[in-house]
Amino acid sequence: MVFEGVTERYLVQKPVASALPSIHTSLVKIWPDMFGWFEYEGENSDSDFRHGEYPDLKSGEELVGGFFYRDQEMFERWDWGVVESESFGGEGPLSLLGLRSETGLFSLEVTLPDDVSIDRFSARMLAVVLDSFPGWVQDE
Repeated sequence: MVFEGVTERYLVQKPVASALPSIHTSLVKIWPDMFGWFEYEGENSDSDFRHGEYPDLKSGEELVGGFFYRDQEMFERWDWGVVESESFGGEGPLSLLGLRSETGLFSLEVTLPDDVSIDRFSARMLAVVLDSFPGWVQDE
């Protein structure tokens, strides 16, 4: 599932799985009651988290991304496309997807509520994500 938003693409040197713990920790500092899930490679395989707790991970499966919502209300209402960011004080969810690219690097897709050049919230969330990927390069 992907919500509508603006997707930024980057090439990074490590898999998303290795960065998800630090991204989760950083986001919980901003959103203490965060809801969402981590996505595994393959169809319909994920680990949910609620109230900012780190999820129990499935062993033997590779994490490829995550979906993050501020709280249960955003999780429930945004998921159904009922509201826009204005309903949440300009905030909105973000998603990450990382796959190995043909170059040996990893392709990271970050979907944000709005364009980072005009939206401070989206820019802040992108900065939190990219902090976990030193040496990132924007993918055209």
